[in-house]
Amino acid sequence: MKIDVKEGDIVFRRAANGWTVERPIECYVEDHGHATESFMETIVIEELEQAMPDAECLSRALWEAFGSYYQSKHQGGIVVEYKDKGREDENDKP
Repeated sequence: MKIDVKEGDIVFRRAANGWTVERPIECYVEDHGHATESFMETIVIEELEQAMPDAECLSRALWEAFGSYYQSKHQGGIVVEYKDKGREDENDKP
C-alpha cells in the first residue's frame, strides 16, 4: 500500500544525525495550467552538547512542524520540553 501524501500533511523522517520535517505543497505552473508537487523541508540536526541530543532534536523538530499549536504567552496549547535531568535528579535538594 502506498501512502498518499497531500498538501497540508507533515512527514517526519529520522536521519542518522537528526530529523527532516517535510510538508508537501502544490505549485501551479501558469504556462501549463497544472499543479506540480514539491516539498518544503526543514532539517533539524542533533547537537552533541546535551545529555540526550536525539531527544532534544526531536523536540525542535516537533516545534518546526507544530509550533502554532504550542502554548504561548496569551494562548493555551501543547507544551513539549527537553530536560537534561530525570525527575528523580530534579527533585534532589542540595
